[in-house]
Amino acid sequence: MNSKILCVSGANTPLLKNIMDIFAHSGVALDNSMKTPPFLSMEGWHAQCLYNKTEDKIDLTKQFNPDASWRRLASEIFLENTKSSVWGWCSSESLFFLDFWERYQENIYFVLIETSPRDLLFFIHSANKTCNNIESLVEELLVANETIRRFCTAHKDRCLTVDLVESLENPSALLDACRMKFGIHLQDNISKYQFPKQDKDPLASFLGHKLFAEKTKSLEIFQKNSFKMTRRKPHRDDRQSSDLIQEIILAVDSYFELKSNVDTAKQRLESAIEENASLNKEIVLLRNEQKIHKKDSYLLSQSYNMQLTLADQSNSVIKRLVGENKKLMHGISSFKGMLFDQIQAKIKGIAPFFHIINAQQNQILFLSETYKSAEKKFKKLQERWSRVFCADRYYCDFDTIDMETSFDDNKNLILIRWKITSFFGANRELDRLEFETIILHNGVAFVFKRDSSGQSPLFRWPIAAGNLDKITIFLLRDPILQLFYNDILAEFSTSDIDFLHALSRIAALTLQKSCFLDDNHPGLVSLSKGFDFLLNSLKNYSRDLRFDRITLKNVQINHDYEHLWIELDNVSFEEKRSPKFEFRISCAEIDSAGFGHHFKLEFPKSSASDFFDNWFGESVDDFGDKLEIRFAMPNSLDMKVWSKLSCFDQRFVSKLIEHLPYFFVVLKREGVNAKRPWANWENLVDNIMKINRSASRTR
Repeated sequence: MNSKILCVSGANTPLLKNIMDIFAHSGVALDNSMKTPPFLSMEGWHAQCLYNKTEDKIDLTKQFNPDASWRRLASEIFLENTKSSVWGWCSSESLFFLDFWERYQENIYFVLIETSPRDLLFFIHSANKTCNNIESLVEELLVANETIRRFCTAHKDRCLTVDLVESLENPSALLDACRMKFGIHLQDNISKYQFPKQDKDPLASFLGHKLFAEKTKSLEIFQKNSFKMTRRKPHRDDRQSSDLIQEIILAVDSYFELKSNVDTAKQRLESAIEENASLNKEIVLLRNEQKIHKKDSYLLSQSYNMQLTLADQSNSVIKRLVGENKKLMHGISSFKGMLFDQIQAKIKGIAPFFHIINAQQNQILFLSETYKSAEKKFKKLQERWSRVFCADRYYCDFDTIDMETSFDDNKNLILIRWKITSFFGANRELDRLEFETIILHNGVAFVFKRDSSGQSPLFRWPIAAGNLDKITIFLLRDPILQLFYNDILAEFSTSDIDFLHALSRIAALTLQKSCFLDDNHPGLVSLSKGFDFLLNSLKNYSRDLRFDRITLKNVQINHDYEHLWIELDNVSFEEKRSPKFEFRISCAEIDSAGFGHHFKLEFPKSSASDFFDNWFGESVDDFGDKLEIRFAMPNSLDMKVWSKLSCFDQRFVSKLIEHLPYFFVVLKREGVNAKRPWANWENLVDNIMKINRSASRTR
């Protein structure tokens, strides 16, 4: 694939990565890391290649040329990204390798980000801490901008220079510029993603504006490049004198000093507000007490007026009421304190749970990301194994293999018990595999068993075996004797035939390497000949129609039409194989003629066209194009469609019709519901088979 590659680089600032985010959300794929050690990405490649140099200090004006080992690692990373039509990376260290990448491939385009010293002041502020190396940062910025100018002047056709802040404020203009400059197709999805904006503190903005306004006459406008995204502002310049750098340092120090004073004043204000709130609470309590006292005084005054003659008695009542009031106020105050302590204790008890929940949420997020990464790796591993099995479908792997031999009275080898651990192949993975091979009729037979739970090494236990827990698979030279074994062997799935082939190869190779028999031992000779004959015979048996799984994908019932949509996995017939094959058995004109008079075999384009030699779209329904083979009672077949099929297609359809009763038996054994009695569909299949046999005799 002739992909286009973007190299995004510039001075090392906090917002440089956001430029790559803009490209990532417009369809540019981020670089994939190597799949083998040292598992480097492009950013890791630059960092290690640059900082593994022997020099104590890196020369910022020097371009580096990697040695052969680093160029080989770069090639491996590029190979991991060849599937992407447009991909790229973002790294400030790429500035030191611009000349190398320009020579490395012609399809690498450079988006170089310039940053003005004024914007650098804002970035220093965004770190929210005092910076002691402002002079060195500004010097590095000026060197980076000078490197960008030098490279863009020499390579105008492959280089686009943009301003960092303007690109973040107007990402659409950045994408338009890349489209026009490099002819790269970028999506217009950038409006759906909100990029972080750089908040500029008013104090920092004032200091920066004042500083650069005074130096406007001494600052030059950035040099014009071959292509500009937006117009440069006059105050942006990369070639500043050391005096300007010192003024930037003083301005930043002034800013942090003023900010410290503001923070101190803010703390004092907050403390005063808290004290004021506390006083307001005390005022409210005193006013409530005053209301209570006023109410008591009113009652006492009434009592005094009413019981003027009983002044002594009234005085005692007043004293009693005053005492009760004091106790009540003391009780209220104590109750308030108790409630306050309880509330504070509950708040302290709940606070740890919030930290636990937050930690659990972070752990769940981490596990989710880990699962997604593992799922991607597993999918790639599955694709790789699929390619291996396509190259050799009889390939298998295992850890250990053991043999136990049995001899008759004449010391003739009659049976071998095989035990294999960690078997992988033929579309199955078994921790432990046990089977037997026996010498029978001058040939070799396989014996497989299933346990009490119904588990066996076979993909599907044959229905013809009935309730037997042991079956013998034998291929004889005598076709008459072979009839006793054909019923079971005919039900073997595609993977089971591959399984027999793989086991035959394993057993034959193991016997050749074993030392328990002499090379001329008659038992070993019989086994070797038997396995050779078995391997050759299996090639003929693998040509029959076979499959691994059958699924009833859909049942459709309309007033005039019904169908059973059947899906077969890992289908094989003669020389063809397919991971999936679908077809439909349908009945039409049910409302007028009844069920079972006008029936069809339907082969949809989406899953059947690749298996046929001469598939063609004979009709269309809600599911798309399909090939229909129509039947009608009592003895009609659509010969117009049939005649357009190749000889292979006709043999395949005939063999599929012969297997329809067996398909129904497997589906019924798995408890599948056809939404109408299975007997109706079985009668329909019988009629299809009769018509096909009758038509085959006349063809």
